[in-house]
Amino acid sequence: GTYIVEIAALGDNNYNPWSDEFEIKVEKANQTIDLTNIRTAGTYNEHYQSFGYAVGFGTISYKITNENGVVINTNSLELINAGTYKVVVSASGDNNYKEATSNEVTIVIKKATQTIDTTEVKTNFVYNNSPCVVTGASAINAISYEYYDSEDNLLLDAPTKAGTYKVKVIGAESD
Repeated sequence: GTYIVEIAALGDNNYNPWSDEFEIKVEKANQTIDLTNIRTAGTYNEHYQSFGYAVGFGTISYKITNENGVVINTNSLELINAGTYKVVVSASGDNNYKEATSNEVTIVIKKATQTIDTTEVKTNFVYNNSPCVVTGASAINAISYEYYDSEDNLLLDAPTKAGTYKVKVIGAESD
């Protein structure tokens, strides 16, 4: 702000009275946004995750850009999906501090390991000249099966002949 200051000296037998006034201008200070409480890595866990917070003198807001270029403006740093995010933090100004914007911070949320339940998978078949199609596995994403003969050769289809085979259960990757 701007202030007017008046200085005055009273006169006496030897000096005349004196006064002067001048202006003092106090500029707003630059503020620094503290990013030390922001985590830059995590693993997907199906729920919004707080990646910390920034500290400044004004109201804090976050501009989050995902790897597809989608921009989210918010006042909390909560992310849900796996991926790479670019975050810029802003702090509003007030009577004493100017607005501020941080450098860009990258947050990487890794994909989680998927669990596949195979307790309901049928593993014993009786030869009947039909494909022995394995079913019953479950996971969050789609399931597929790969069949291998006793020499670990990948088969194009489910086995149709008597023998011992290996089955690989694959859970599809999500976006």
